[in-house]
Amino acid sequence: MRALAFAPFLLLPVVAGVGCERPSGEVPESVFGHCIYENRFSGLDECREFRGDGWTESAAQASCDEYEVDLELSPCPYPESERQGACVTTTDPELTIQLVIAGEADGCPSAERGCELFGGGTWVEGEVCGGGGGSSADDVFDPDNFYIPETLECVEPLAGEPVGQSADGKVCTFQQISGCTEEGRNFEDYASCDVVRTQRPYSPVPPNDTEPANDPRLQDADYAAELAWVKGQLNSCACACCHKDSITPNGAAIFDTDAAGNFANTFTNYGLAFAARAFDSSYLGNYPAAENNGFSRDVAGLPSTDQQRMKAFFTAELEHRGSSVDEFSDLPPQPEIFYRQAIFEPEACENGEGVDDDGIVRWRGGRARYLHILEVGSVNPGNPPDLDTPDGSLWRVGTLPPTIPMKTGEVVYGSVPDGHAQKIPETGEAPALVAGRDYVIFAFADIGIPMTRCIFTAQ
Repeated sequence: MRALAFAPFLLLPVVAGVGCERPSGEVPESVFGHCIYENRFSGLDECREFRGDGWTESAAQASCDEYEVDLELSPCPYPESERQGACVTTTDPELTIQLVIAGEADGCPSAERGCELFGGGTWVEGEVCGGGGGSSADDVFDPDNFYIPETLECVEPLAGEPVGQSADGKVCTFQQISGCTEEGRNFEDYASCDVVRTQRPYSPVPPNDTEPANDPRLQDADYAAELAWVKGQLNSCACACCHKDSITPNGAAIFDTDAAGNFANTFTNYGLAFAARAFDSSYLGNYPAAENNGFSRDVAGLPSTDQQRMKAFFTAELEHRGSSVDEFSDLPPQPEIFYRQAIFEPEACENGEGVDDDGIVRWRGGRARYLHILEVGSVNPGNPPDLDTPDGSLWRVGTLPPTIPMKTGEVVYGSVPDGHAQKIPETGEAPALVAGRDYVIFAFADIGIPMTRCIFTAQ
């Protein structure tokens, strides 16, 4: 499963019963049926198996309809010897869904992380991953699949465009999923969307097609002007990299600022609620407006130079459809994967993770692109640009692509390996750890993909 392969569908509706409560207990023996499809985000085959006595043919087929495939009234056909395992994603024992994954042993770590982090499920090992869940496969990594860290790109303005607002008349743009160029310019002209799409990978999930393109409201000059302002704001930001048909690899995802007629009608109701900030989406990360050409997303769910205006537009769009922000106010912070990571409570390390008396750093789960050592009680590290270095951070070091990520037992606390960069502290050496005091270690396979998260005692 690709790192962060969940993200351009940030505006997809939450699936009821998935990810809110962890599945528990044994998987029922009785199998009602299955359907096989290609996971639209990972590109891999997946078998959805329906277990328990509560299933009906119509209910199971409705689940398969999400991928436009037919239900088969038999178990998943993958031989046990080829199964990495299964991801159990429901809590009702009579209506259990498990996603059966086949593949090679080197895919076990990512399959397990994908299940527990992205799917909110419980991973049940199959024969291929048996005995270790892949967690000790420290040499397994994909050198071509990584989050490219943000950079500030300063370039000359395009011919015919006004002088930039930065030094020497240049246009400076953060090449990051939260970044925006100057108002009135297009993001793709001043930063690389190919870089942005590594940070929250793109997949061409079709935009909403239930609302009319030829919206009569377009005849209202005031409405048309406001719609054009919203479109320009989004096209000035990295949103365009996944949501603007003309610059995406295979079509706009979720909504399309290039759509004919009223592009706002390509949003689902959930997408409108997201944009109107009907629920907390702060865990995605955000630049302060002063650092981001005046753009922020701290009031509305999408970036703009006028947050109240953006929020009001999408609130009105919901009301136009007979809905309201109140209908979505009970949702937990979205995307829920980041919320779950934020509220995770580290417990004591059990397998020698942490920093030993020689300063050697150890963790479990595979090679790490990012390591954090923090004071106990610190907020969990989250997404860049503003959540990855919380107060209480003592040391944070990250891999600079294409360097091979760090391997457990080969890193010394406070010493930056070749091809890596220290972000905390910004200058100088990491503070010495005090023997007998507790600290927290976070090891990330990549941004948003934690592995080891536990409390250790310094020696």
